[in-house]
Amino acid sequence: MDEFTLQENGFTPSRVFTRHRCDPVALGVSRENGQIPYDWDNRNRNEGYLFQYTLRGAGHFQILPDGKASVLPPGTGFLTELPSSTRYWLESGRSWEFIYVILDGDMAGDLVRELLRRHGPLWNLPVTHPAVDILCNLHRQVCAGRLPDAYGLSVAAYAFLMELFGTGPRPDQDLSAYVNRALRHMEAAYADPGLSMAEIETAAGCSRHYLARRFRTEIGISPYTYLQDFRIQKALEHLHNSDKAVKEIAALCGYADTANFCREFKRRTRKTPTQARKFSRMLNLNANHTPLSTAGTPSSGAHVTGEALSVLG
Repeated sequence: MDEFTLQENGFTPSRVFTRHRCDPVALGVSRENGQIPYDWDNRNRNEGYLFQYTLRGAGHFQILPDGKASVLPPGTGFLTELPSSTRYWLESGRSWEFIYVILDGDMAGDLVRELLRRHGPLWNLPVTHPAVDILCNLHRQVCAGRLPDAYGLSVAAYAFLMELFGTGPRPDQDLSAYVNRALRHMEAAYADPGLSMAEIETAAGCSRHYLARRFRTEIGISPYTYLQDFRIQKALEHLHNSDKAVKEIAALCGYADTANFCREFKRRTRKTPTQARKFSRMLNLNANHTPLSTAGTPSSGAHVTGEALSVLG
């Protein structure tokens, strides 16, 4: 086992920063060959938020006690809260190479729980996806001894989660034609405060009840909830990317009433628009979440096995 123990570099976080933590506490690439049992029951794990992404081989993920076991080939992964009623494992004689990150902090928890609410635990992402790229690049930096300071680590963790929000876990081809048509229409017309469910159902080409069933089955939420989530995500992008007034952002995102927008925003994000903008600027986060590098895979040299890499001690 290669193990990196990295101490803090003298940085002392501010009081404001510590109230909104989004910290990577462990990061690594693991190569399991199935010779030693590899089986994690997450019901008794230490607290944290785990994302694990397959690079080669395949493992399994299951919601306990009796959920269907899902195979995780290259290009797929899972996101889960720790502890939780989930399990992941490798069959004997098989191999599984993956990159993983364990996050901690109140903001990390809020964001991960919202991702799980919207999308569930399973993800299908190309190796060139910006979220994967952020993890791989951070791993390369650590292996080369270039550990970012606490702010830099939080920026990377926050950008990683935002990239997951920006894409969702499913490629379009996994969705039915009805759901795809509804999604495309909502994403094109979300800025119209008069956009109605009847208009969305017409665009989808099916009845209200059938569309609601398909959304629940394929996406896990109702069409109305998806529309509101999409509008709030667009509002977050405006807050991160621009100096537009909150009233203007509300109008751009389909809210005729600014007070209603602020209530909906706080209900879904647990922050006011002003607080969300302040936190983004405190991190000096690149608004477009630009990948930290353009390479798609970790270096083939150094690696860690298990939960071996402690980033913040």
